[in-house]
Amino acid sequence: MRKLIFLIFLFFSVNYIFSQCVERGYVYLDPGDLNFTIKNINSINQLQKEFTLGVGCYGFQTAKINTQDNITTCTYDPKTISCYAVSNVMWLKIDNTSVSCNSPFKVKLDLNELKIEENKNSYSAQIKVVCSNGFSIAHDYINVNLNFDLNDFKMNVNPDYLYWSILKYDNSSDNMTYKSKEIHIKGVINGFDISYDDDYLEIKKDNSTGIFSGKLEVNLNYNLVKKLPVGIYYSYIKLKDKLSKKEEIIPVIIQVRDFDEPIIFPYIEKQGEDKPSSYFYTISDASPFFIDFILENYFEKNPSKNLYLILNLPDYKPDVYYLYVPYLSQIFIPISSPNIDYFTARGIIKHFSFGPFSIRGMKGRVFLQLKAGDNLSSAQTLQNVMISIINLEGKWKISDNYDNKIYPHPEILHIWKEGYGYKGCFFNGDKCKIPVLISYGNGKDILYQMSFYEDRFKFYYEILNIHDRFISGRWRWCYRESCSKYFTFSGYKEFSQ
Repeated sequence: MRKLIFLIFLFFSVNYIFSQCVERGYVYLDPGDLNFTIKNINSINQLQKEFTLGVGCYGFQTAKINTQDNITTCTYDPKTISCYAVSNVMWLKIDNTSVSCNSPFKVKLDLNELKIEENKNSYSAQIKVVCSNGFSIAHDYINVNLNFDLNDFKMNVNPDYLYWSILKYDNSSDNMTYKSKEIHIKGVINGFDISYDDDYLEIKKDNSTGIFSGKLEVNLNYNLVKKLPVGIYYSYIKLKDKLSKKEEIIPVIIQVRDFDEPIIFPYIEKQGEDKPSSYFYTISDASPFFIDFILENYFEKNPSKNLYLILNLPDYKPDVYYLYVPYLSQIFIPISSPNIDYFTARGIIKHFSFGPFSIRGMKGRVFLQLKAGDNLSSAQTLQNVMISIINLEGKWKISDNYDNKIYPHPEILHIWKEGYGYKGCFFNGDKCKIPVLISYGNGKDILYQMSFYEDRFKFYYEILNIHDRFISGRWRWCYRESCSKYFTFSGYKEFSQ
């Protein structure tokens, strides 16, 4: 009985001592509730960054009794208070899920994890923080609200148009070559729908780019394009955001041309915006440099403006710009001042031709800028065109296709410029083993011709295509008066060149 009375006395004594301290813990978070609004692609990029969630604690005191003078001391040590945080959604990532009190949590909006629902543009979440010192436990939470403002949301499409200029030799499709193109899309909210108006477009959608972005691979159906006669064909690709319902129209221009026809670069008025069209094109030095700018969309609305064509050779004279003045004896005038009095053309200009010029022996880039206005200093840029001129210079690995089998040449074909032409040789190491005669082709379907002798046989090679670091064409051998049929060949440059 006496033992029971002692235990009851001890319990009430301890409870009285601890009641002088604030045993109960309290947690407060800084900041409080968070609200995020996404208006455009820039807002998305900003929200992908980390923010800190501060944790403060009150209470969590423990009592320490000095038995000599019976004085109780209340102590508070935030390092002894352990806090952890949890989120109820996947799109709120907490980097350090456990900290001591008064230390911040690092939180990030991972919008790639956001499951966007159709016709829903507001989303909410909660972060809960629980702290304990082993005796007392407390918690607090904040609400996180995410809203899409669809009024300013707009897709960012690059490029915002597609362009092909396809060479059709002698109205034949045998040597037609072109490459597929990619469209990169940013700023879509919940994916997008695709529609287009021509069967010769082939579109593949890449779904691996993540939320708010997309990628399309656009190609042309060869069997349909080869049936197109020489001319210009306009089409479009329409993208529609599934949540905002906003649309983006991508113009598609396809030019099918003969060898002696100019490369056509149309001025594109993009959904009412006066912005320059930018074109990139590669030609060989065996081709004529011949361009036709289609400008009727601009000059129908601006009939009294002057036209200015500016030329620059960035690989030769990067700081010198020339104005093309076809009505003077000196047709290229260096631009020493923007107040120059000359212009390239004037009046209602539906199209403007530049060339043809021979570029044999040339290599490098040619930059053209087309402007229109009352004077050069205030003229608006209509088109930027970068032409890359490639030639045969280099060390080529040649492979012949003979009776459906590939036979690589053991020697490396070295080709170098000499004057306005070329010389070549098959090298074995550092030694020239088989000299090669090289000349330009017929100006139509054959770009270059090569010939050499080996073991009393004469070999003829015709280069029909040259792209970046690759060539292709046909070859045959002759012995005395007899010649074989044509076979195909290909060649490539090593990347070290």
